[in-house]
Amino acid sequence: MAKLKSIGIVFLAKLIALAFAGFGLVAGLLYAFVGLWADLTSTGVNWGSLFAFGAIVGMPVLFALVGFILGAMSSVAYNLVSAKLGGIDMDAESY
Repeated sequence: MAKLKSIGIVFLAKLIALAFAGFGLVAGLLYAFVGLWADLTSTGVNWGSLFAFGAIVGMPVLFALVGFILGAMSSVAYNLVSAKLGGIDMDAESY
């Protein structure tokens, strides 16, 4: 048995930021295509379409920023709790 006593703050923050950026890309694409569909079915393309396609870049960046902050906060919280409780028991295999 091995114990996970601490997690690297920057490592987890980058990992969560990358995952959140992927979710943001999916959300941005969905938002852009729904916005385009709404503009095309109404009076035509306007500034709303520009902002909707801006979401393809903006949402992944925003989601990644939030993910980085949440990842850092989560690893700090885990490290503080694991110092008191001893960490997580897990089976580990070395190569």
